[in-house]
Amino acid sequence: TKTSCAGYCMDCDLESYILPLMRPNVFLESCASGTTYKVAGDNLEMVTYDSHRAKKGVILFRDPLEIVVSRFNDVAGPDKHNRVGFHDWCGTHDRLGSTGNLDNNFFTEKQRVIAAKLPCHEEFYRIIMWYNQAFKMLVGNVKEELVLHFNSFGNNHADETVTKLFDFLGLEKIDGYKIPFKRAESDFYNWRNWLNAEEMYYLWAFIEETGIPKTKKEFHRYFRNVKTIS
Repeated sequence: TKTSCAGYCMDCDLESYILPLMRPNVFLESCASGTTYKVAGDNLEMVTYDSHRAKKGVILFRDPLEIVVSRFNDVAGPDKHNRVGFHDWCGTHDRLGSTGNLDNNFFTEKQRVIAAKLPCHEEFYRIIMWYNQAFKMLVGNVKEELVLHFNSFGNNHADETVTKLFDFLGLEKIDGYKIPFKRAESDFYNWRNWLNAEEMYYLWAFIEETGIPKTKKEFHRYFRNVKTIS
């Protein structure tokens, strides 16, 4: 079963996402629920699965900045797909009441100091905490876990990555099969410059302060070139 679990949302209040990010058991329940299509009636129905049936878990990682930029591109017009448009959007979100509530009631003092210098920090918080909970959920609930990275499906290691996934799941891979890999169009490929060097430093500092060791380990590959601010 492919699931996005819970603890993520766009344009929502704090109460809509915070509980699953605080309690692993609530996060687990969300991962074991979803929808199923009913031919009779031509509609979707909510279903809940036994979470203890899962024996293996796959976690797909992606550059956290790329995740936020992708979400921005989904809601902004093509003429806004640039650094200025991105920062305007982040500024609007950073001024929301839910962001202030998060800062004041859930952050440590060190997190608050870092977050004040990081655009879209509420979005980044949700992403980091989501991966934290995903790892915690797997402990004691599945016997095996596999971590893959989104970019690996679109580079020279794509075939190797697909083979690794199929072998882990015990599935037979059809020769020549490739998992569809597509990124957003327009100026999306310029997103790496949408946070400057100082903002990237604070993003990594925020991950270090918020993430559990496994989450930090997987995100580290995206911040190898981040320089310390003197």
